[in-house]
Amino acid sequence: MKSKVILTMIYDIKLFPPVISICNILSELNYEIVYIGGCSNVAIERALIEKNHVKFYKTPLYGGNGMQRIIQQWKYRKQVLKVLKTEYSSKNTFLWLLHSETVSLFSGVLERYNTISHLFEFKNPSQKWAYKLLNPFSSFEDNLKKSKKIICCEYNRAHITKAIYNLEKLPYILPNKPYNKQSEESVVLPLSIQEIVAKYKNKKIILYQGIFIAERKVDDFIEAVNLLPNDYVLFLMGGGTSLYDELKNKYQSDRIVFLPFLAPPLHLEITKLAHIGILVYIVNGVPINHAINVLYCAPNKLYEYSKFGIPMVANDLPALNMAFYQNKAGVCLRSLSAKEISEAILKIDSDYEGYSQSSYQLYNSIDMVDLVNSIVSDEG
Repeated sequence: MKSKVILTMIYDIKLFPPVISICNILSELNYEIVYIGGCSNVAIERALIEKNHVKFYKTPLYGGNGMQRIIQQWKYRKQVLKVLKTEYSSKNTFLWLLHSETVSLFSGVLERYNTISHLFEFKNPSQKWAYKLLNPFSSFEDNLKKSKKIICCEYNRAHITKAIYNLEKLPYILPNKPYNKQSEESVVLPLSIQEIVAKYKNKKIILYQGIFIAERKVDDFIEAVNLLPNDYVLFLMGGGTSLYDELKNKYQSDRIVFLPFLAPPLHLEITKLAHIGILVYIVNGVPINHAINVLYCAPNKLYEYSKFGIPMVANDLPALNMAFYQNKAGVCLRSLSAKEISEAILKIDSDYEGYSQSSYQLYNSIDMVDLVNSIVSDEG
């Protein structure tokens, strides 16, 4: 009989490429896979069901104001527990909870199952009152260690989690590296996007992909590109925020190109065109859990760029500095002034082949299939 893994997350799977990667890997490892969660992208849902043979229990998309979220949390939790009654067998089944918010929702029942608590973000021990309504007689701090296994996505976060929650063992470390064999197959960009990128075949594309918030300092990179020779252009891919619209209205030009959000793995068709990739994570005066998540960031973009041997420019953070120190895959800057950014880009270009090979080395240094297999098969 196949071993079974039941994965569940309250958030839309479309927004979490690492979750899609885990499903792909478990399928390759020949596990029976059940997924309980929301999905707003038909292509992703179809790929999971048809190519990876995932049994999909779809839940409503999560969002809205505070009260709406509380109601949604209660309904989602109720639906998951109902599915577990028929799908879970203690002999050969793992319950894989994805994201710290999902783990919080089930903190009172972690010991009932062979639970894998995959935190993604570092979790502040003090639990919000809304979660306490769902688990009134238990605390996240006490219950997390009742998980069969705990996963963090970055080395430093794993040690911080072990220390704060007084865990017996260091959590497993599973980086947010994409794993999607389907992405090697032919995928076609929308015609409107094809027409845009066709204009830039002979240009050096500097790429930012991700959310648009003030902390990402996108406008500094816009200024930096204007200091570079004309064969450099900046692609900004994402959308969905007022800042994206504001920047687009202000800066869009032949050299500053705005592209919409593309669902994974389609977005990689743009990623692979990049000459240099951008990674920026700024943190100032925020709660400790958010500061830890930024300082010890674990961006999937790090591996999306390195998958194609693309060197990177980033701000100076411990996690990124360590990655670039071990593999000369990019440059970390203490100041994100337009002048320093442009100088870093030219520095990379002075030894582009060396930086590119080191970027490939960073990508190839991690075997995701082996890591996932060791997590689910480890008896310890």
